[in-house]
Amino acid sequence: MNKRTFLDIDDTILMKNLILPENKSINDKLIKPDSKPFFIIQPIPGICVKTKTDTGEKIFLNICISDKIPSPDDISDVKLFEILSEENPQFVIPMSIGSERFESDKCGSPCVTYDVVINTTYFEKCQKNKNFLLFTISVIMDGVSNKFNKILNTEDYVILKNRKVMGKLQQHRIENREPRVHTETKKKLIEEIKTPISNIHEKQKNISSETNVISKLDYVLLKQFLEGTSIHLIGLFQIPKGITSKEIEVLLNEDRIVIIIEKTGTTCDLSIPYIINIESVKCVLDSNFRVLRLDMPVKKALENIQNN
Repeated sequence: MNKRTFLDIDDTILMKNLILPENKSINDKLIKPDSKPFFIIQPIPGICVKTKTDTGEKIFLNICISDKIPSPDDISDVKLFEILSEENPQFVIPMSIGSERFESDKCGSPCVTYDVVINTTYFEKCQKNKNFLLFTISVIMDGVSNKFNKILNTEDYVILKNRKVMGKLQQHRIENREPRVHTETKKKLIEEIKTPISNIHEKQKNISSETNVISKLDYVLLKQFLEGTSIHLIGLFQIPKGITSKEIEVLLNEDRIVIIIEKTGTTCDLSIPYIINIESVKCVLDSNFRVLRLDMPVKKALENIQNN
């Protein structure tokens, strides 16, 4: 009987024979371990935002927090608006956007859900400062839209009061690198409009000529560039504590905004260098942050109004 010698088989030879030549480069990438440094974080619930896409699909955004996410520069409201008005804005909010998954809403229907993690300290700042919160939500929606090729409604979203998170938060695998900074942009995305309050057309004075003005509302007026040449104005007005929507009177002309609160004797009367589409203006009062928001589509810009 012949002696037999058993040899150990190199299984990599079998694998190479099984891999199609045209798929070799793809398989090499799959088999090769990721050499980039990374770390794992477990997000902590923050707030949950509900919105919809342009097709009506319900979307939940779990805005979560972690100390392991870098914090953006600690700047003031004024500095924020100055940065956003620059040709190439440099302000960056580091965040980690998780993968898309489905969670059941209160009716049991599956809804698309995303976990977005930001720095804990910065989130606390947003909780205290409504301007940063609104801006951050807008940036997060823009990031999710770009990553998953969806158009999210940035106007009619809701911050859920009784729920901080939708579903179970997933762990995030974070590459250990510096945040990406976009140094080039084709145009300013948002800019502050510097409008004089005293520069009002003579023909419009009858709107508030009989109003007894005691104090003026603090406000911020932003200009947002949309697709093409479209322009959208966003007005944020600080409302006194204890005021309801029924106690606020909003008067609009095509190039003028007047807000009156008779209960506190407060008013805001300003002209704007644009003709707005009054029929499409949306007005929402956020009672939690005491902010009245006006979303105003623009028809055209005016050239005969001079800003100080």
